[in-house]
Amino acid sequence: MSSYRLSVLDEKGVEIDFSTARYGPSATNVRLPTLVPLYANAKRTALGVDRRLEELMNAMDVISE
Repeated sequence: MSSYRLSVLDEKGVEIDFSTARYGPSATNVRLPTLVPLYANAKRTALGVDRRLEELMNAMDVISE
């Protein structure tokens, strides 16, 4: 199985968000516990990820103009 990870870093190099993708046959058909996505959403909210990503996108727009 291959695994890929895309990370978004802030200006200090701290990871503020990430996404992963896995390709290939699954070793098991085990589903993630309910707490895993709940934890990920709580972490995104606590870190203000959506606001920070919006700021980064705006900064990229300014640079590209």
